[in-house]
Amino acid sequence: MTISRGSSSSALWLVSPSASPDLQSELPTDRHPPTSKRLAVTAALVIAANIQVLANVDRKFIGPTIAFWLIIVLPTYLLFTTSIWGRTSATERFAYSIAGTVLLLLLGGLLINTTLPWVGVHRPLDRLPVLILVDVINGLLYVLRYSRPDIPDWRRGLTTLGTKELRLIVVAGLCVPLIIFGANRLNNQSGDLVMLIALGAIAVTFILLLTWSEQIKSGITGITLYLVSASLLLMTSLRGWSVTGHDIQLEYRAFQLTVARGQWDMSAFKNAFNACLSVTILPTQVAALMRMDDPYVFKVCFQLIFAACPVIVYAIVRRYFSERISILSAIYFVGFPPFLNDMPFLNRQEMALIFVAVAILAVTNPRWSRRRRQAALIVATVGMEISHYSTTYVFLGTAVVAWLAGRVVLLRRVRRKQPIDVPDAPKHRWAGTGQTIGLGCLIILA
Repeated sequence: MTISRGSSSSALWLVSPSASPDLQSELPTDRHPPTSKRLAVTAALVIAANIQVLANVDRKFIGPTIAFWLIIVLPTYLLFTTSIWGRTSATERFAYSIAGTVLLLLLGGLLINTTLPWVGVHRPLDRLPVLILVDVINGLLYVLRYSRPDIPDWRRGLTTLGTKELRLIVVAGLCVPLIIFGANRLNNQSGDLVMLIALGAIAVTFILLLTWSEQIKSGITGITLYLVSASLLLMTSLRGWSVTGHDIQLEYRAFQLTVARGQWDMSAFKNAFNACLSVTILPTQVAALMRMDDPYVFKVCFQLIFAACPVIVYAIVRRYFSERISILSAIYFVGFPPFLNDMPFLNRQEMALIFVAVAILAVTNPRWSRRRRQAALIVATVGMEISHYSTTYVFLGTAVVAWLAGRVVLLRRVRRKQPIDVPDAPKHRWAGTGQTIGLGCLIILA
């Protein structure tokens, strides 16, 4: 594939799967600021979304969809189309962007929750304060995008899609509504035929993805994995008309107390679950704008966010292994029983695992400098900590064990008088990871 001179090559979604994961040259991108026409269209859409949220025009489907676009999709897209990520794949950009959006909402929610009561706003997590916060976040991200744009040429990308890629996206896309209708029929005791068809469609999608892995572009693989992952999560989460499962009951209790008070207060519910901002402040912000039945904040919205995790797993493995092995790794991840049966009931861990995956993705990024990888690791760990602190403990313990193992290997090489740095070795790509997580970085994380 040829890339026009002077264009960026960071949009992975059209890269050939046979290409080196470190040389992902795909769609040419525009590094010029968005035109006034695009700015006017974006502003009009944001204003219309604000009016819809404030007026509560539709509480069934259209209204919540518009609000979800405003609070999750738009900031993710604005982050995605900036050049701050450097020459990274579209799959990797998507990972950083969705994690960045969640972190901004968590920290922004914590900020208004803490400061607004000082100026007389006693319900800082109600609709209007949250809407203003979301508008400020989107405004700042648009300014960032205007100053550092990197917008993929989506039209050219669509025209280059192959027949197999279109078929794959269609089959994967059908899995989502089939799963939703199938779960709804099971809740109404109307039989399992639709659900069985949906599971069959998921199996067919995986077979086609593996069979055509050498002809499917990596970005299309990421889209397919996201759709299938969302289907599998919704298959479990949508069973029942209220929240169902184990830990989700206490998570929902902490969420409901925060919604009722319009403010997160640790003293309102002296329980460890109430310390996790991912099930207190974050769902309260989503519920304030989407105005849907509260159980569906966990049952739908959180699952649509966590469905990005298998895509990130694919992106991590693709750094070191072939396309087919990377796809198999993602399939193994979504086929593991805890993903299918437990994760929709562990919403705080879902958000934390997004940051875990992004931390590993950043640490293994061969194109970033060591300092940049370390900074991304620390920022991701902040998201981990305020989402689910126990996940942070496990992550830190794993990092310490890995660092100690690396010291042992280095000591053995020194004793055997082997070269410490072997740039031509087959596994030299792993070297950057070991250099990133040093003793100083571990101390900062701790």
